[in-house]
Amino acid sequence: MPTKGRRMQDSHEGAWIWENCKNHIAGYPSLSITEFELFTDTWITNEMYLGPYEFINGVPRTRPGGEHDLKPSIVVRVAHHTDVTRLDLSRTNTHRYHGGWIYDEVAALTSLVLGARVIAGPVTRSFSGRDGPLGRPHTHAYGTLPSIPLRTSKPTIPWLFASKDLSELSILSSLPKLNARHSVALVKSARLFQQALYVCDSSPEISWLLLVSAIETAAATWSETFSPAIESLRSPFPKLADLLESLADESLARNIATELARITGATGKFCRFCETFRPLPPAERPDIGRFNFEELYSKSLVIIYRYRSEALHSGIPFPFPMCMPPEPTDGQPPMFAERPMGLGAGARGSTWEAKDTPMHLHLFASIVRGILLNWWSSSTGNEVANTLSM
Repeated sequence: MPTKGRRMQDSHEGAWIWENCKNHIAGYPSLSITEFELFTDTWITNEMYLGPYEFINGVPRTRPGGEHDLKPSIVVRVAHHTDVTRLDLSRTNTHRYHGGWIYDEVAALTSLVLGARVIAGPVTRSFSGRDGPLGRPHTHAYGTLPSIPLRTSKPTIPWLFASKDLSELSILSSLPKLNARHSVALVKSARLFQQALYVCDSSPEISWLLLVSAIETAAATWSETFSPAIESLRSPFPKLADLLESLADESLARNIATELARITGATGKFCRFCETFRPLPPAERPDIGRFNFEELYSKSLVIIYRYRSEALHSGIPFPFPMCMPPEPTDGQPPMFAERPMGLGAGARGSTWEAKDTPMHLHLFASIVRGILLNWWSSSTGNEVANTLSM
């Protein structure tokens, strides 16, 4: 038990969900407990209890035909061992800013681990010294309950609707094994992945961008330990690398190289990360419209990153065929084509050869999820589980 009056850790470097885990393990007292709901449009099974986080299956009732409505399926109870109000307002610090709070971090990591659309709702009950043993209910934020943009076509990521087992969240117990910087990068990547799933049916071209950004965010942190910053510049800029090595101040040279490495070699960094943590193909795959992992994986990464750059810098969206819902194949349950079918495609006044539309959004989303989970496992020293499973 912690000594009375013992000061809580105040790193302000790691993600909130990570820091709360660390303080819980260190034995710091709980300042309060809150409950909130996670909304999802898939069926949830099981429950999970992990340190300061409890994931309780709400077993929501659905209307006939509404099994894929967004509903409060999971009640999360959080014991807060971190005082989030102790912030230094004398300077700007956005190191761990991602647009959300600890509740959004829980939702994002749940979305990544389960491979599901998961959105955090408002706090519904709090327990603190003045609230009594039954806690205090909260309803003031019920006017801002989450919703999903209207789907105007078939699902672009069909595997989102498969049943999800909360026991898979056991990987959250490895969070304290991450260092602070990795915890922030993981949460930010998970947030981008979560947002990509949120808009995949209404704005699939934006979903593509968010998924690429999820990889880039993790790759940026990984590359800092992948190789010395100066060495990472040597291939594209050999003279610059030699010049930095010639500086008498090694610390200055290293800092300059680190900053330059952030804005150079983006494609190479993206591809190296995807290759290093490459997941195996899904266990169950269609016979028709199958993506060739062995021959086209690396080539497709370069193509996808080029489309990302064209979208951001030239206003050219991701190819329309790659944003279309996949075609179902014969069989029960049906499987879905992993790439656009045919020798080419035309839409909206533009045309694409088959080689320029390597895969559908649902396959890339599963690849991104597998890469991020493999990186997470590797960063905590756990065995990497390569197979893509939905």
